Amino acid sequence: ATDVVGSTFPSWMVPMIQALMAPIADSEAQVGTNHLSILCSPNVERHFPAVSYWAAPLLHARKPHAVAADESLGQWVYDYVERIRARSNV
Repeated sequence: ATDVVGSTFPSWMVPMIQALMAPIADSEAQVGTNHLSILCSPNVERHFPAVSYWAAPLLHARKPHAVAADESLGQWVYDYVERIRARSNV
């Protein structure tokens, strides 16, 4: 089970959302196995640090989409979110 649901949704919704997630969500054991598989994969040595994420459990290294790697776009998004945050006084 994940605590993300509890910190994101009202407490009365949490049991329902977790029940709906159960058939499709990975267990904690499966997530741990995927992480260990990536860390132990020979792809780590071949591709690190040029990759952005790993497609587990296939262990294929992936690079980000060109838009995701655009630093100026990233800065624009950051500035935009900061302006919204400043206006909402959060």
